[in-house]
Parts: sequence; C-alpha cells; structure tokens
Amino acid sequence: MPTTAGATALSRRLRAAALPGATAAYFVAIGMTLPATPRFVAGPLGGDPALVGAAAAVFSVVSLLVRLPLARRIGRWPRRAALSGAAGLLAAAIAAHLGIGHAVPLLSARAVAGAADGVFLLVAVAAADQDAAEGRRAAAVSRLTLMVYGGLLAGPVAAELLQARFGLAVVWAAAAAAGVVATALAAAVPQSRPEAADRADRTGRSARAGWVPRGAVGPAVVCVLVTAGPVAFGTFVGLYVLGTGRPGAALELGVCAAGTLAGRALAGPRLDRLDPVAVTVASVAATGAALLLLSTGTALVVTVAAALLLAAGQSVAFPALTSLALRAAPPHDRLPAIAAVTAAYDVGFVLSGLGLGVLGAAAGLPVMFAAAGLVALAALGAVPALRRAAPRRARAAGGGPAGRGEPPGPEMERGGPAGRSGSHEEGER
Repeated sequence: MPTTAGATALSRRLRAAALPGATAAYFVAIGMTLPATPRFVAGPLGGDPALVGAAAAVFSVVSLLVRLPLARRIGRWPRRAALSGAAGLLAAAIAAHLGIGHAVPLLSARAVAGAADGVFLLVAVAAADQDAAEGRRAAAVSRLTLMVYGGLLAGPVAAELLQARFGLAVVWAAAAAAGVVATALAAAVPQSRPEAADRADRTGRSARAGWVPRGAVGPAVVCVLVTAGPVAFGTFVGLYVLGTGRPGAALELGVCAAGTLAGRALAGPRLDRLDPVAVTVASVAATGAALLLLSTGTALVVTVAAALLLAAGQSVAFPALTSLALRAAPPHDRLPAIAAVTAAYDVGFVLSGLGLGVLGAAAGLPVMFAAAGLVALAALGAVPALRRAAPRRARAAGGGPAGRGEPPGPEMERGGPAGRSGSHEEGER
C-alpha cells in the first residue's frame, strides 16, 4: 500500500509539472525564432527589413484572429488535445524553415506558428486558472507566466549560441525539437471534460455573446496602453545608449529581464491576497515613471533605474489584469476573458511598435520615451471603471464582494469534486 500511495503521489506531481514544463518548452521554441528569423531573412532569403516586419506581423495578426473567435468554442476541445496539437503545429512550422527558400513559404510558416500560438497560450492560461485552488488563481497564472518569460528569455540566448557555432539550420532543428518536447509534455497534462463546457450554452448567452466580454474590456484597454512601456524599452534602449560610448544596452536589458522574473516569482504567491486594482495602479505608475525617467537622459544610473522600475511594473501586470478580467466574468465568459487579455498584449505590441517607431524617427528618442510613459499612465483613467465593474459583476454571478465566490468556469473544467483534486498541491508548488 505505501508503494501504491507513493506511486500515486508521484503520478500527481508529474501531471502537475506537465503544464509548466510544456509551456516552458513551447516558449523556448518561440524564443529561438526571434533572433533566427531576421538572420534567416537577411541571409538565405536575401530579404530586407520589410520582410522581417511582415513575418512578425503575420504571426501576431493570425494569433489574434485565431484566439478571439475560438475562445468560446475551444472549451469544448479536450485540453490535452488542444495543447499538444498546438505545440505539434508549432514544431512542424519551425521545422519547415529547413526547406524554405522564398518569402511566401516563410510567411505561410509564420502564419501557422501564429495560429498555434493563438491556441496554446489561451488554453495554458485557462488551465492554470481552472486547476488552481480557490484563492490561488492569480498565483497560479503568475507561476505559469514565469515559464512563458523564462522560455522567451532562454530561447534567444540558445539560438545565438547555436547559430554562432553551428549555423541557422541547427537553430531551426533545435527549436523544432523544443516544440516536440512541448508536444510530449502537453500530452501528459491532466485531461479536461469537453462535455462540461456544454453547460455554458444552457445559460442562453455563450453562443450569442461577442468576442470580448464586457467585464474584460477595461483590463484589455489597460493592457494595450501599458504595453507601450516594454515595447519602447526593449526595442529602442539599445539605440538610445549608442552615443554614450557603451557598446549596447545589455546591462539594462538584463536588469529588466531578471527583475521581471524575480518580481513575478516573489509577488506571485501574494497576488491573491492583494487588491488587483491596487496592484494594477502600482504597475501602471511604475511603468509610466520608468519611461519618463528614461527620457531625461542616458546616464548609466538613469537607464538602470528605469530598467528596475519597468521590471517592478511589468512583473505583476499580466497576473493582476487577468485576475481583474476573471473576477468580472461570469462562468461562461471566463475563457473569452482570458483570450481578451492575452490578445490585448499582442495588439499593444503591434500598435506600440508601429507608432513609437514613427514618433522616434520624427521627434527623437527622448520624446518617444516620454510619449510612451504618458500612454502607459493614461491607463490610470480606466481604474475607477475597473473598481466599479469587478465587484458588481461578481455579485451578479453569485459571489461575495471580493468576487471569488463564483463557481468554476465551465470551459474545460475537470468537473465535480474531483475537478479540484491536487489543486492545493499545485498551489504549493
């Protein structure tokens, strides 16, 4: 009996590790394509920066077009099949680069990868939220996003090391292998009951509702605005410091990346005990202040301080805004609410990248950084509406003032008393 009990406990732990492991491997694969794609376009394909931009835009646009319309339908798909299918699709799209010699096949492969991303991230975040114990959902989402950020940080480093020593073909092969690992791990994720999502239809609203639930509009707007901060910093700080004699902004980027990961790891377990509106206000204020500070000069102390401020703001932004959207969502809107928040980040990155680039070229980088800070701070205008909306909709859904009394979302829930088995153990991890 002890042996059986120990094996059962080990099996539960392995299943609990499958989702974060698959997410980490998936985003390592995505991260490896970030530096490899521009090199591939400029080298083997002989393309120009316009083709690089088109490849990035195709990925983001297709991801959006897949994520929002499917949010109300994907809950009927078995979770394991959705995750492993998306990861397998990504692996195939990356492996296809080994035989690509023209722009059209490249854009097609990027579109397939974008479709996979639209499914994987949505289902992974929903699974983390739905499997967590009550009162630990924001912490669970925060832990999962550590895997996302960790993969996106580790992937480019691995790609650069492999490219320098072995060439681009090995980078594509390694990235595809990471996708295969994600596929295998996703196949071990605890299964969901697709028939449970049918109960959402009995509310009479799920099939007729729009893509973005009303309660998710505020958090999505804040996401779009506050994303101007990391886009401006990540894209332009390297150019900003060129005139200082420093070789680049590796220090600032490293401080920001490490600070974001450390802040999320430290704050994650406490997020469910904090007011998400207050956390959102702090995140927006820190992000805006970082960009305004950066606009004042290029001294090392200024740029590093701005990196730390930005890290403090971004470390809690996504978990807090996801928590707000979910608190405001009735059960049949939980998955579309997650889709809206994740899609808002994609929209913010695309719009900020285009707009800030034009402004920086026309008015200079200090003005561009100041404008990005003001755009981020404009999100504070949505805070009163966020504070009013979440408690009101939580009470309408049957919860208390804190909005945590609602039943678990029907989409992809595991159903019945067993549906939360092991969730406390996952929360501890």
